[in-house]
Amino acid sequence: CEGLGAGEPLPGVRLRVVDGRIQVGGPTLMAGYWGEPALATDAWFDTGDLGEIDAAGRLHVHARRADLIVTGGENVYPIEVEQALELAPGVAGAAVFGVADEIWGQTVAAAIVADGAAPPDAQLAAWIAGRLAPHKRPRAVVYVPALPQTPGGKLDRAALPALAARLRPLR
Repeated sequence: CEGLGAGEPLPGVRLRVVDGRIQVGGPTLMAGYWGEPALATDAWFDTGDLGEIDAAGRLHVHARRADLIVTGGENVYPIEVEQALELAPGVAGAAVFGVADEIWGQTVAAAIVADGAAPPDAQLAAWIAGRLAPHKRPRAVVYVPALPQTPGGKLDRAALPALAARLRPLR
């Protein structure tokens, strides 16, 4: 695991990862959803997040399950690709999303905010080739003036697929 992780659970909070999915339990767990039966006091709640717990007991959150891109049977966490792209010369911001593909299931695509003039495709492709495995590299890009945001100021991942019609191959 890279970095410090999200940390250790609070006292009394139970935490586990089952098949890569983060689950929590304990006294801070909600009672249940409106109109549904109450959760048992010893219940585990699947957060919908993917992650792992390192040897020191720290949680590392990789992605929301819905954001995971599966291409050719390989998992791609958008945040990892975004971080690599955002370090590239000429890139101010990036958001990564999956695009349906008949052969691969999905391919990796990126919406990029340029820092000044957009970097040449060959330069960007070479940059990411030195930092990401082939299945994680965006196959298509679209340059946008700003990344879509939710009213709370977070990246609006649900709005990214609407950019697919404007994608062009990254060569």
